[in-house]
Amino acid sequence: MVFSVTKLVIAHQHVMAVGFSLNLEIFFKEYQDLLRLFEYGGYPPSANYLFLGDYVDRGKQSLETICLLLAYKIRYPDKIFLLRGNHEDAKINRIYGFYDECKRRFNVRLWKIFTDCFNCLPGWSDSDRGVSCVFGPDAVSEFLKKNDLDLICRGHQVVEDGYEFFAKRRLVTIFSAPNYGGEFDNAGALLSVDDSLVCSFEIIKPVASGSKVPLKKLLIDAAKIMAVFTQWWYTSIAQLGDDFAFVDDNNLRPEV
Repeated sequence: MVFSVTKLVIAHQHVMAVGFSLNLEIFFKEYQDLLRLFEYGGYPPSANYLFLGDYVDRGKQSLETICLLLAYKIRYPDKIFLLRGNHEDAKINRIYGFYDECKRRFNVRLWKIFTDCFNCLPGWSDSDRGVSCVFGPDAVSEFLKKNDLDLICRGHQVVEDGYEFFAKRRLVTIFSAPNYGGEFDNAGALLSVDDSLVCSFEIIKPVASGSKVPLKKLLIDAAKIMAVFTQWWYTSIAQLGDDFAFVDDNNLRPEV
């Protein structure tokens, strides 16, 4: 599955002209939060998604999260688009949990295979200037004018309401993980862009610690995803197409 996505990503252009409505999300690691987002925005292929990165680390089920996203990318390559966040980098996820999860549940070689896949994703890359840099409204305005754009959508920053505007609403930060890390009381948000480029937000409220948000009965659970992955791991990727049983072309949904 990981090899299939790697080939798929390499074959696609890294700069995409998306001519349809879509949902934008920055996603931070929690599998249950991912399912809640699909509950709000619709499960593929009923909706198009552009994820802004950070699929692993700091969560208990990073493997379930990334495997579900990769499975959707394979099944619906023109409906799911995955950008690279800084946690899709070996130097980062070696420290913040993904390496340890792969090693504990499978082995280190699996982590290296994911690393090769992440290295092919479009988006984030190393910067000679360090981890990041600060910028003001003038830089936003200059960038938009130079590139003939109306709005910058970015992630990788916790914001209380799940989204936050900057520079006279010409830049918006999206953060889709409510209760981030169990340490914040932030909401999450999903940005929807329709065919007329009108933007709207779905707000995902934080929940009390220890409580579970009821989700609709779904069809394929994380254990089944991982079982398929394990079977492929010990046999060959050529068998994945037969072994990964999509119950319905229009109804691939994980079960909780």
